[in-house]
Amino acid sequence: MYKPDVLMIVARYTRAMKTSVSPDDQYVKQMNEAISFYEKFTKKIYIMDAHPLYSLGFLNLYLHYLIQKPGELESLHLKKKLADEEMSNVKKRFSMLKCEKCQLFDLSSVFVEGDKYLTFDRETKLSYVDNTVHITSAGLEKMDPLFKKLAEDVMDNF
Repeated sequence: MYKPDVLMIVARYTRAMKTSVSPDDQYVKQMNEAISFYEKFTKKIYIMDAHPLYSLGFLNLYLHYLIQKPGELESLHLKKKLADEEMSNVKKRFSMLKCEKCQLFDLSSVFVEGDKYLTFDRETKLSYVDNTVHITSAGLEKMDPLFKKLAEDVMDNF
């Protein structure tokens, strides 16, 4: 049976993951059960850390502002402090994972500028987020250096 050296989990986390964490948290239990299964088949598991949640229909909102309120575009960037608070329970759950083979990686850092998470490129005016809360090609391009670094880590170690 073929066993991959690494598994990379890149997932969008639901709003339910933002809820309070209990000592016997069911989300943590489910994550630990899934990871325990995958640990049997791989040497290393890379898991995307918490990422800010964007508004559903963000691209429509962005286009509205771009056309109707261009002077207010900056208000669409996420306030870092608020977004970090919203992600705190997700991060806490990740800290409760029981996995020696796991390594979290943070994709949100490439969007940080000062006290904001950027939601669009100021120069090109391309949005980093679409209507279904997925990252656009412009956002993925910003993430390229991090994915390259992860790939190099994999190549150097496995």
